[in-house]
Amino acid sequence: LLDLIEQELKSMPGVVLRQRPQASFLVWFDITALGFEDAHAEFEKGGIGFSNGADFGGPGHVRLNFGCPRERLREILRRMKKVVDRAPGNRK
Repeated sequence: LLDLIEQELKSMPGVVLRQRPQASFLVWFDITALGFEDAHAEFEKGGIGFSNGADFGGPGHVRLNFGCPRERLREILRRMKKVVDRAPGNRK
């Protein structure tokens, strides 16, 4: 599943996977470059229930639990890309 995440992130400028997880199904994305005033709220509106990094001392980050079926993860990443594509930091 992690390979799918890494592949899909290539098409999401402004989203960075800071560290590959070694023993869990949790990934942290640095989304500061997206330029959203409240990125967590933007992803919520897009149908994605990330954990807000600010709650864990990591503002500008969101956490995804990817312990789910591959097709479910594909749908999450599809929704994520829609939100990323409309981010202020990605406007051309």
